[in-house]
Parts: sequence; structure tokens; C-alpha cells
Amino acid sequence: MSLYKLRWLLPGIVLIVYARSLLGSFQYDDFNVIVHNAAVHDLSHWHRGLRPLLKLTYALNWALHPAPMGFLAVNVGLHALNAWLVFELILALAPRLDLRERSERAAFLGALVFALHPVQTEAVAYVSGRSAALMATCFLGALLLFLRGHRFGPLACFGLAVATKETALVLPAVALLVFAGAPAQERKPILRACLALGSLLALGLLLHPSYGRLLRFSFELRDASAQVQAALAGIAYLLQKLVWPLGLNIDPPLAHPGGWTGETLTWGLLLLGLLTLALATGRRRPWLGIGIGWFLLTLLPTQGPVPRLDLANERHLYLPLAGVALIVAGLAEEARLRRVLGAACLLLGIGTFVRIGDYRTEIRLWESSLRAAPANARAQNNLGTALALAGRREEAREAFRQALRLRPNYALARENLRGLE
Repeated sequence: MSLYKLRWLLPGIVLIVYARSLLGSFQYDDFNVIVHNAAVHDLSHWHRGLRPLLKLTYALNWALHPAPMGFLAVNVGLHALNAWLVFELILALAPRLDLRERSERAAFLGALVFALHPVQTEAVAYVSGRSAALMATCFLGALLLFLRGHRFGPLACFGLAVATKETALVLPAVALLVFAGAPAQERKPILRACLALGSLLALGLLLHPSYGRLLRFSFELRDASAQVQAALAGIAYLLQKLVWPLGLNIDPPLAHPGGWTGETLTWGLLLLGLLTLALATGRRRPWLGIGIGWFLLTLLPTQGPVPRLDLANERHLYLPLAGVALIVAGLAEEARLRRVLGAACLLLGIGTFVRIGDYRTEIRLWESSLRAAPANARAQNNLGTALALAGRREEAREAFRQALRLRPNYALARENLRGLE
């Protein structure tokens, strides 16, 4: 198949697989972030507070039509665009990745894994997941423009990525990885510009009152040793879902390990092994070294030194999956593996299609969450809230009671139950 056809086929597949997500509804954080957020309902307020570009897109969506379908249509469009960007990025990196034979087919399979992996549904079928997808659009666009020889466009994209989600500050490190083998005269100006702008953006975030309060709150959650343990627990969950994407959960009830356990140390050693593999194979199999490096670097902002209340969410894998796409493209150089990878893409697409159905209503989403983790008191409470809003009061009461059985001191569930009496 020609390169031209592949370029059109890839976003077409994404649109077909994700089309049913347009029938979804607002979920979970969508109500605080969008539905009940006055800053989103007025186009003059989008620039205030955190993540102004993200807020602007929400405000434009709301101004056009406040129904969830419009928001979800933008999310699907962003994901299709990102799949195309990953495809073009692999093609642009083909010489550095040492992709020689049928690089367009290898790039297509890599981008298809990025597009169809079920963990990506949280960033697409969940409106508030847009932060990951929109940031990735700007992030990937910046790197692609750099690879095509542009100078100012990439820096603008970098700024837009940070204005969407502050985790984009890792872009200079990824650029260093991607341009490691480039001639010095090509590499140095790009890296200097990235580092200079990245430093200015990081300083701006630190001086911003809202980000300052958020950082202070984050670092009060746990000390450095406890955060390393928490990050390893989060990474362990994400790696398991990457390899075996069943039982996906919008609210994984991950608990802090509470100390250095055998499991925590095992995952630490596994990460160290991945890093060693990336360094050891950088010359012989650059697609593997760069792919692993990309995955770890882009995972660092959410699973690194800054503590978070929730240890991990599946949308944290959205941009790191572009690194997995590079590895898949390298594997696809072997003709005998291309059929295996093609079959894997088909299975991933089916899994995504099925998972999207869980986002149809709030009730279905929380029921799926409880199937994955029946002992999650917060999910039980959220199911009760969704049932109450749907007028199913008796079922809501039982959900709140179950939440209290799981967590007897759960004040919110007790208050919600009292509200139904």
C-alpha cells in the first residue's frame, strides 16, 4: 500500500474504532472541570489559573454547544491527529532508528498500536482526559517540526504543550534523546533553544501562585523515600495494563506500599533493567534504546519526584505509548513479526471498541470500575451518586451502604446516604 494511502488509512481507522465514544456522557471530574466550572462557561476567563490552553478548548466547546458529543468529537479528532503525528515522527526518525526495510509499513504498525491500545480510551472517551491528548498533539508536533528543520514553530508548540499540561516540560530531555545521533551543528541549536524556553516556562510555573500552591500541597503528601515507593507502585500498575490491558479502571484503588517490600524492590530492579537495556542497545538497535528512553522520560513527570494523590491513571500512558510505537516499528522490520503485530493490532482495536462502551453512561463506567476492583469504596460512592442522579434511589442507597461497609469512616458516602433519607 502506498505511503499516501497509509497516511489516510490510519486516522480513518481511529475514527471508525472511536466513533461510538461520541454517544458518551460527562463523567467523574468532568462535572468539576467543565459542567459546573464558571471559568469554562465564559470565554473571557479561560486564561486564569492552571492550563489555559486546555481551558480555552473547553470554553470554545461550551460556547458552541454544551452537550458532551461536541467535547468528545474534539477528543476523537485529537487522537486521530496524534496517531498521524506518531506515524510521521517514526518516518522522520527512520534513519536514526535504523529502519531500512519497508519503513512506512513499520511506522504504520507502530502508530496503529499507539492509536488502538485500550489504555488510550481514558484520554479520548473521557472528556477530562483531553489534557493528555492535547498536550501530546503539541509535544509530538514540536518534535516533528524540529526534525523537518523548522526553528520557531517547534518552540511555539512547546509553549502550547506546557500551557495544556505542565508535564510537557520533559520535552527538552526527549529532544536530547531523539537528536543524540545527529550532527552537532544540527543538534546544538535545537537543544539550546529547548532548554532556554523550558527553563523560562518552568520558572514561570514556579512563580505562578496556583502552581506554587499545588507544588507545596504535593510535596507535603509524602517524603522522598515514600514517593519512590509510590512511584514504583504506580509504574507497576501501568506496565501491567500496558502488557495485559484487561480490567481497565478509571479509578484504580492503588495503595501506598507502606515501606520497601519484595514487590517494590522487584519493580525497581525491572526499571533499572529497562534503563540498562536502553543504554546497551542504543547503538545496535537504536529503535529499542530510543523507544525505552522515550517511554521512561515521558512517564517521569507523573511517576517521578512530584507526589500525587492518585498513584496512577491509565491516561498517564498516553504519550509514553509513542515510545512503544517506536519499538513496535523496529520489531516490524522482521517480516515474520509483521503478521503477529498486525494480529495484535486487531485484538487491541477490539479491546478498545469494547472498553469505549463503558463510557456510555456514568452508571456503566462505575460498574466497570467495580468489576475491576470490587473493594473500591470511592467507586461505590460514585456509583451511588450516578444512580441517584438517574432516579434509581433504592439502588443508590445500597451503593452508599456498600461504600460504608468497605470504609466505615467514609464521610462523603455517609452524607450522600443521609441526603436520600
